[in-house]
Amino acid sequence: MLSPALKAFHEKVYVLTTHAATERQQAVIDELGEGNFEFVYGIDKQTTSIEEMTRTGVYKRTTVISQAVDRTFPPMTLGHICCAIGHRMVWEKFLETDAQKALIFEDDLVSHGVPENEIEVMLRRAPPDAEIIYWGWWLGRFRPWSRIAQQGIDHMRSALGLYPDTHTQIRNRFMKRYNKYYHTSAGNYLLHAYTLTRSGAETMIEMNTPIVMNSDHVPIKAIEHGDMRGYVARS
Repeated sequence: MLSPALKAFHEKVYVLTTHAATERQQAVIDELGEGNFEFVYGIDKQTTSIEEMTRTGVYKRTTVISQAVDRTFPPMTLGHICCAIGHRMVWEKFLETDAQKALIFEDDLVSHGVPENEIEVMLRRAPPDAEIIYWGWWLGRFRPWSRIAQQGIDHMRSALGLYPDTHTQIRNRFMKRYNKYYHTSAGNYLLHAYTLTRSGAETMIEMNTPIVMNSDHVPIKAIEHGDMRGYVARS
């Protein structure tokens, strides 16, 4: 069942799925409880093609992406394109409402049974400027001691126009400890469970219209460039 505290913290709760994923949808209902969320139906990759997405301007292949992701951006697969469109559909649906915060899941979610009192305390300590909070994540790292000097060198090279990244990108390259419950986000992957604000949704929609990068890469790039404030829940 969806945590009462999480439900109260968000005005909207969405689950991204496709019409064909009926077994997953039933599992979500069993997991969260019927009436506690709203399904958003994305595009099934069996119903379209990369050629069609390109022809209609929905997808645009590009080789430009931030260092926090990759220097070279391989062509997206059809599944990646459909996933990115699906997340953008959720963000757009959210912005059609008056809600300020939404909780968004992918349809393969699994609850880990965190005690309700711990969730309540964690939400009370949530960063007030958070535009996205990852409730589950992968990769991302803190700055190792060995990188302190190199980061200073990168700043000097950037100031001289000899380095492609800005000072903001260099500063936002690594995670930082925020409090007992959260770290700042930097290079964290996975959008299977996250909180999003209206400003965060607006930033990411603009950044990925047309679709130019995987859904995971959008907040990474926005956070790296200082366009969005992101945090990850401490495990």
